[in-house]
Amino acid sequence: MFGGTNTIVMHNVCEDSLLAAPVILDLAILTELATRISFRSVDVKDSEFQPFTTELSILSYMFKAPIIQEGGHVINALNKQRASILNIVRACLGLAPEHHMDLETKIPPFVLNDPNAPADEHRKLLQPFY
Repeated sequence: MFGGTNTIVMHNVCEDSLLAAPVILDLAILTELATRISFRSVDVKDSEFQPFTTELSILSYMFKAPIIQEGGHVINALNKQRASILNIVRACLGLAPEHHMDLETKIPPFVLNDPNAPADEHRKLLQPFY
């Protein structure tokens, strides 16, 4: 920070603390990364860049009980919390999110490939993914 050298020192008193040291380091790194991310709406012209909320619900991957913004949606599934972190990093790199839905193997090919196909409910649902 400010071009200086920083040192993180951990004193492990018992073996439980020793096991938690890598998790604490990952938590600090993820928190610092989240403070660097800002975003804005594409739909609103000249909108200001906004940071994440102070609750940083993406850190819930590291804790038993997730802390979320008031009125927010609680996600207790470990794999969904991990996927959220990965998709945020993918968005920062300009990549599409991974959803693992494999819709191309579950629907008829004409729905995806035919531009003249009728605009039915299935095609409307698939538009964001293809």
